[in-house]
Amino acid sequence: MKKGLLACIGFILVIIASMKWQLWAGYATTPGSKEIDCRAVLNIVTPEKLHFTGVVKMHAVNGKGLALIEGSYHLTSEAPTVLNRKVFFDYSQNEDMLSMHSNKVARLPSDNADESVLATLLPNFYFRPGITHNIGLYKQGSGYIFAGTVIPFVYCVKG
Repeated sequence: MKKGLLACIGFILVIIASMKWQLWAGYATTPGSKEIDCRAVLNIVTPEKLHFTGVVKMHAVNGKGLALIEGSYHLTSEAPTVLNRKVFFDYSQNEDMLSMHSNKVARLPSDNADESVLATLLPNFYFRPGITHNIGLYKQGSGYIFAGTVIPFVYCVKG
């Protein structure tokens, strides 16, 4: 009797958990949510001969997002410095404009980047919390073109 009752309770709990998962999954991917899930390869060279190569991965849906940025930079004569951060952000979208506000920036253990150098390479959004960063976001093929004021600066491919 007890075995049968426990099996019945277990079965009911599995059904309830499955229903909650389906409701959450449906909410997270509603047609109006415009999920952004992409990655971009970066190769930046400044006039001062500072060279950064890396990858940005972005996932955003329903006003919340996560950007992962990893790579390294170096001056021509120096050893590479590692950049490896997670940026948690809130965002709003108005047509083709994406306004992102960094809430938390997590510096991973391998990151030894200098913020004064990063400021010459990337927007403060990627290494300081409390920063708002606006970009143009244009659907193109299987990804998005991210643009500053008028100049496209990265193609972020789905995946």
